[in-house]
Amino acid sequence: MEKDNLEVILEQVRLASETASGIVVLGDFNLDSQRSRDESYSRRLLLNRLVEGMKNAGLNYAATPPTWRSYGRFAGVHRVSWIDHIYYSGVEANVKVLEEAITDHQDVLAQIKCNKKKVAKSIVKRNYKKIRQSDLEAALSLWP
Repeated sequence: MEKDNLEVILEQVRLASETASGIVVLGDFNLDSQRSRDESYSRRLLLNRLVEGMKNAGLNYAATPPTWRSYGRFAGVHRVSWIDHIYYSGVEANVKVLEEAITDHQDVLAQIKCNKKKVAKSIVKRNYKKIRQSDLEAALSLWP
């Protein structure tokens, strides 16, 4: 089921990347981005599929410090993980993990600067030198 859900997400990202000028995909993927080469990581194949799909759609990964920390200590240290991801394209992304957390996940602050396209304004000018007097008189005669 997780693989099916991931494929739905990746298909939506792929479709969006074909038409959108800027895309941001972010959230708790529960896939540790630092363990893509760890053979012992049970979710490695899902993680690698996510990374591959995002790359194929032209999205960049916004690297962060760990976004999850265990409450307990194991061998004297907290376990950490990088399970909250931000992928983007066509925008500028500045990402920061905040120190204080209200859940087991650190808060991630993402400042996204969208590159707004400027719309060219059409300037209409009349060239009275090229007007035909007969056309002007005909147009004025129809005016109420």
